[in-house]
Amino acid sequence: MTGLAASKDAQEKTAGKRTTAFVIFLVAAAVRAFFDTLYALKYPHMFTHWGINEAGVIARSLLTSHSYSSPFHDGVGPSSWLAPVYPVIVALVFIFFGIQTQASAVVAIAINALCSSLISVLLYRIGGKLFSARVGKIAGLLWAVSPAVAIMPLVIWDTSVSALLASYAVVLTAGILSSSAQPRVSSCALAGAVWGLAGLSSPACLAPVPFVALLIWQRSKRMNVAVTLVAVTILTLLPWTLRNAAVFHRFIPVRSNFWAEVSYGNLGFENHATGNSMEYQKLGEIAFGDISKQRALNYIRSQPQEFVHKTVRRIGEFWSYPEGGFGLSFYLSLCTLFGLCLMFKAQPWPAAFFAVVLVVYPVPYYVSFVFSRYRYPVEPIMYLSTAFLIDRAGRWLRERRGKLA
Repeated sequence: MTGLAASKDAQEKTAGKRTTAFVIFLVAAAVRAFFDTLYALKYPHMFTHWGINEAGVIARSLLTSHSYSSPFHDGVGPSSWLAPVYPVIVALVFIFFGIQTQASAVVAIAINALCSSLISVLLYRIGGKLFSARVGKIAGLLWAVSPAVAIMPLVIWDTSVSALLASYAVVLTAGILSSSAQPRVSSCALAGAVWGLAGLSSPACLAPVPFVALLIWQRSKRMNVAVTLVAVTILTLLPWTLRNAAVFHRFIPVRSNFWAEVSYGNLGFENHATGNSMEYQKLGEIAFGDISKQRALNYIRSQPQEFVHKTVRRIGEFWSYPEGGFGLSFYLSLCTLFGLCLMFKAQPWPAAFFAVVLVVYPVPYYVSFVFSRYRYPVEPIMYLSTAFLIDRAGRWLRERRGKLA
């Protein structure tokens, strides 16, 4: 009877967790439906019109010319300007709802909203696993109801998809690092595959992978599991990297536009491919990237102090008030810092992992430029850290109230 009772109790707890996760997901979906509908109705030409959306242009090329071609007006030839995951998703939307139609824009926004809503469930799960059910609920609900988070799906870009994939990779990795048992090769292989998929959506998500492998190696004292994670990540990227090598005859792991972004962020957007310069269109993507690299490096060499000044300013902007941050960014960053400091006592290995991700991920943006959506893939970690801080603050207040009583 005792065994049956324990089994029934475990089933009830599992059912309760699933119900809570579903409720949090519904709250997140409802909040996104409200804000996204409100903004889409108020600014229809901004959010439900494809315009010069680069992912939309590549998706159109995939369907009309069966090629992953230039994302810019009057551009011809193959491209690796964008990572492949989101343009492929958009192409699938176009198949069923029309190429660059208003209906397809609405569906793309709905997919983004779905991805964003699912992150709240991941936060609930990992918060409960690492810390407590209370931390999980706080983290999931904070993500669910935050207006700054809720409106991001309106941007028809890889942002929400990248955030979901990165969050899943973070959950898998944190689970490996928090376990007292030796990590299984299969668990590390799955984490590596998800890190790779996240990189094929947004290459910045790949930045923490070498450090993640080092942490897993140090935690487990087994090099094979760390090597497995890195190897599977590389294998996941390999088909796209080989495609780029075959098409462009050079090593391009995911995207070809890094130096162009560095040039734009430091020298201005006068030569941007969506403008009137037509430099990209005349030279082609690879030659344009080479010239952008030369310009950026010449600027850095000739104006090192100015470059450092701009970089420091961008670091501050990334963490204090990215555009469209509703004024929450600075306070969220402070809460993240304090939450991580407290987290090191409760779960040192996952806390170290979270800190590494937050330190390494933004580096490409520090040297180029900062938009609010660039921080989105790592904001789930920030909300989890904030939830941990809130939980600890509540516990401290309850203990203090008990002593005073």
